[in-house]
Amino acid sequence: MFRDWSDCAPFLFIIVLDYALRKAMADGKEEELGFTITPRGSRRHLKEVLADLDFADDIALLSDAVEQAQELLLRVETECNKVGLGLNGPKTKYLAYNIDDHPPLVRHSPLSLVTAPSWRRRTTLSTLDPG
Repeated sequence: MFRDWSDCAPFLFIIVLDYALRKAMADGKEEELGFTITPRGSRRHLKEVLADLDFADDIALLSDAVEQAQELLLRVETECNKVGLGLNGPKTKYLAYNIDDHPPLVRHSPLSLVTAPSWRRRTTLSTLDPG
């Protein structure tokens, strides 16, 4: 057994984060909100999508359109707030690729998001942010 609860904190964080991400896509919205990897070919060859990439506490949310990205961001933020996780405002950035004119992405909280100047920026969830 664990000698100290701090030893299992990263493991518990990943479990809770995975749960929140699954709940955000629970009603089958992943196919319409995610980034299309392979378009639907036929009834047997369904569309393949990718909605999020996560490593430890870093997350990249992916979508085909800005409107879809907005809905995906709000869904993930809502589900993460339910389990006590919050988006880290100063670190949260978004990158629009091949889209010139688009409305800025907004969150439930009054903090607005800024555009990342390059692909190296990332979105971070943190348990230290009260949400």
